[in-house]
Amino acid sequence: MEKRDYVDSLGHAMQQIVIRDATCEVDGKILNICARCGLAEVEYTPKGEHQYESYSIASTCTGPGYTVKECSVCGDRHITDMTEAQLCTVCGAVLANAKGHSFEETIMAQTCIEISYTEVSCKDCGLSYKTEYSKALGHNYNKEVTAPTCLEQGYTTYTCANCGDCYTADYTEATGHSWGEGKYVVNATYGGEVMIEYRCANCETVRLENEEAVGHTPGKEATCTEAQICTDCGAVIQQPTGHNMQAEVTPATCLEVDYTEYSCSNCNVSYKTEYTKPLGHNYKSEVVNTACLEKGYTTYTCQNDGCKDNYVSDYIEAIGHKWDNGTTVTDSVCNSEGMIEYSCASCNELRLEAKSALGHTSGKEGAIKRQRLCTGGIRQRQIFYGKTGDCKCGAFH
Repeated sequence: MEKRDYVDSLGHAMQQIVIRDATCEVDGKILNICARCGLAEVEYTPKGEHQYESYSIASTCTGPGYTVKECSVCGDRHITDMTEAQLCTVCGAVLANAKGHSFEETIMAQTCIEISYTEVSCKDCGLSYKTEYSKALGHNYNKEVTAPTCLEQGYTTYTCANCGDCYTADYTEATGHSWGEGKYVVNATYGGEVMIEYRCANCETVRLENEEAVGHTPGKEATCTEAQICTDCGAVIQQPTGHNMQAEVTPATCLEVDYTEYSCSNCNVSYKTEYTKPLGHNYKSEVVNTACLEKGYTTYTCQNDGCKDNYVSDYIEAIGHKWDNGTTVTDSVCNSEGMIEYSCASCNELRLEAKSALGHTSGKEGAIKRQRLCTGGIRQRQIFYGKTGDCKCGAFH
């Protein structure tokens, strides 16, 4: 049957349903539904920026100083600029206050499909962390419409103005030929029989038909886009069958878009459409607390199915041992060192420290106590113990 009097399509009548409002941490989500055909599209609104306020905690003799950044909207907190004083290794006294980190910021710009963030690094000690994450820009597509012809489909090409990514969609059926009234011609191939010539008003394609049904010689079978033509006269025996498109949905991942691919089951024609934005990472944080000698940090792991992306950030300097006043294990005596045991209040680590020997304390001077003869084999001599008295510990000095 010949198609005529085409009219423009009505276009979608989209209605919006807000599924989730945007917050500091989560994108908003809007569902657009066509009231005419039921087509549903998901639209994401970007999350807001944190409104951080900063305040500093000064370092003390026993603890580091640091800066706290806290969001006034959602309460998100970050501890930065951790400082640590120089301590005496024996008594723990503060020798010099910490100089603090000297941070430099490197901003990684966002793209259509990649997020942006700021990497903060200390140029003195190498400490670094990432912060101020923001959503990927998303594609900004411009469309270019290719009108259908008699035998070929029309379609729209979408090209991203930011990165050049493109795809085709919104296919429209071929218009088909618009045949004129036709005129009579004589074709000698048919022995003088009358033939009728038809011309398409759109593309000037010629179609010949016998006035008498003498029978066509079929050419190759009709395909999705090509008619079956008589090899003798060029008449159309069977119109193109048209595509039989089958849809296959590829779901979105954290970094890749969702789209539907339509493929013809009869030929190799295919196209992709119905793109949606990537899901974006859904990070879950796991905090590892600081120890006396080891830094604390936070591990961020994406919770989305099939994604194993993770990173470590938010480092906190080790707190150092907190030694008690010490317990005497062995008292010092005149000629022997004592021993003091110190215990860390945080991790129960033990440290032993020697305590100097006291040295002898002389008593009163004494007279020569006794004399005795030493026989050296050749001669005799007198040996005297000196004039110094005994020590109070009982040793003879």
